[in-house]
Amino acid sequence: MKILIQRVDYAKLYVKNKIVSQINNGLLIFIGIEKGDEYKIEKAIDKILKIKIIEDENGRFNLSLKEKPCPLLLVSQITLIPNFQDNKPDFSNSPSKEEAKLIFEKIKEGLKNKGFQIESGIFGEYMEIENKNLGPVSFFLKI
Repeated sequence: MKILIQRVDYAKLYVKNKIVSQINNGLLIFIGIEKGDEYKIEKAIDKILKIKIIEDENGRFNLSLKEKPCPLLLVSQITLIPNFQDNKPDFSNSPSKEEAKLIFEKIKEGLKNKGFQIESGIFGEYMEIENKNLGPVSFFLKI
């Protein structure tokens, strides 16, 4: 599993020119799901909640989501996971669409059950995301 987290002033997610979800002052989280990730769901949730990626009053990354919650916009993104063969993306490490959707939904529900405001894209749909990055602050995790 590969996860890209971006701090945003706002993020709006569109499907077919209609806003389906949006957040303000939160984290936009892209999740790339690979084969075998069904065993990494709890680890991914735990990592997202515990890593110190939020700045304290001194501008240092000393706070986690557990210490300073904010809205989260989760987006499944297969293009985070390919290997490249002869300069072409190879998605053979991707599980079936059904398996990936189940894993994504479990991550979403797990974070929701921890009390976080969760918005998300629509799995498997072509989406457009409008956002204003802050910093920019981006973190890439390999779970």
